[in-house]
Amino acid sequence: EEWMYLQRCAGFAAVNRSALSALKAFGADDRTVCLGNPVDMAVHGGEPTKVTAIQAVWAGNDSHTSDRSGDAKGRHTILEPACEAADVPFLKAEYSTSRLPPEEMPEFYRMGSVVLCGSAHEGSANFIMEAMAAGLVVISTDTGNVREMLENQMEHFGESGIVIVER
Repeated sequence: EEWMYLQRCAGFAAVNRSALSALKAFGADDRTVCLGNPVDMAVHGGEPTKVTAIQAVWAGNDSHTSDRSGDAKGRHTILEPACEAADVPFLKAEYSTSRLPPEEMPEFYRMGSVVLCGSAHEGSANFIMEAMAAGLVVISTDTGNVREMLENQMEHFGESGIVIVER
């Protein structure tokens, strides 16, 4: 029934190439395209971070608990313990508890030197793209559109500030 509804739509957007491939395998036609979430470079670009030591940042929503650990984003079970063990400061902007207004996010990213993502799954990771626009290095699990961003940067620039790690 849902697929029949989608067939009546004028078009459909997938948030990453993996989702697009899955939809195409399921029978999606040429009206289905990949449209990743854009980042406003006028807001998030500009002066790169000035941090001289490693300082990690993370932004997300802890209420996404769709994996067995109850920590789908990996903040509590992976990222914070790793930063503590490495004596790396960890700054967070959590949606429910320490949310920042959108206009303060560019400055938040500029307080870091690396953005961390330990998610079990993402679609199009906006916070990673925003942090990249602010000049941060990315250390992330292979989730959502992170591999696409890595491959795209390698293809066009021959290098990337993205490191993909096992969860």
